[in-house]
Amino acid sequence: MMKIFLLLIYVLGMIIGQMLFKKLSILLSNENSFLENFEILIVNPLFIFGIALYGVLTIYWIWLLSKFPISIAYPFSSLSIAIIVLLGWFNWGEKFSYNKLIGVIMIIIGVVLVGLSHEK
Repeated sequence: MMKIFLLLIYVLGMIIGQMLFKKLSILLSNENSFLENFEILIVNPLFIFGIALYGVLTIYWIWLLSKFPISIAYPFSSLSIAIIVLLGWFNWGEKFSYNKLIGVIMIIIGVVLVGLSHEK
């Protein structure tokens, strides 16, 4: 159970980072150049926190890989993708279809199957 908790910490960190980046993307304008948007982001505390979070998560990921086979850890990290799809719909009203729902369910089932295969 503790091992699953260690992986869930990584998943949660990835979700937080992506939600921060999406929130930041709302500040940007399509009419601005890349450099103008870069200047907006580089001074934003949320951007700095998001980059720092990803730096820490990278180190944490490498540590996790010393504890888990990559064939277990990497599929487990895909839970963040499934959850982010749901949060995009919930937080920003992004379109959610039956195809997305089926995809999310398939990701979750896949992670469960991979996790169960590790238990044997």
